[in-house]
Amino acid sequence: MAWLAAAAVVVGVLVVALVEPSVGPGGDGPESKIGSAVAAEALSQAASKTGDVVLQPGQFLYVRNQAFSGGSGDDGNELLREIGEGLDSGLIPADLRKAVFQALAYLPNLEVTDKAEDFDGRTGEGFGIVHDSQLEEVVIATATGQYLGSRTADRQGLKAGTQLWSSSLTTKVVDAMGRR
Repeated sequence: MAWLAAAAVVVGVLVVALVEPSVGPGGDGPESKIGSAVAAEALSQAASKTGDVVLQPGQFLYVRNQAFSGGSGDDGNELLREIGEGLDSGLIPADLRKAVFQALAYLPNLEVTDKAEDFDGRTGEGFGIVHDSQLEEVVIATATGQYLGSRTADRQGLKAGTQLWSSSLTTKVVDAMGRR
């Protein structure tokens, strides 16, 4: 369980990194640094729906993370990728996921990008930032508060929309270890 605590600390540090520059002293105030109002509202909805799975005796949490890398991306909107990698464990508690979703709304230039589909065909809202020619985004099912994955897509150079990196997280309750 030490790794779970470490993962929680990493995600917590990322939340502070997101929020502090936006609401801390200096600059033109928090309003000028916040992402879009549409993104803030959708993330607030997702944060209000997030929860932890309650396991009964004899039940286990199945966690599967699939990732695809088709090339290397620009190191610019990297913070979203780092947040996605932290959430990809599938074991971050609901209160911390809620804080991450709320903090994302303060990320400068964050927009609702489009509906995005993960490897399992589940659809969620993409929340992303375009930097240079790349879109970095996390995908959240706002109706349930479930984190679905993240992706990096090229917007220029390669065929527009070509995914350079993608992850998909699936969690579910199973009755025996090793079951899917």
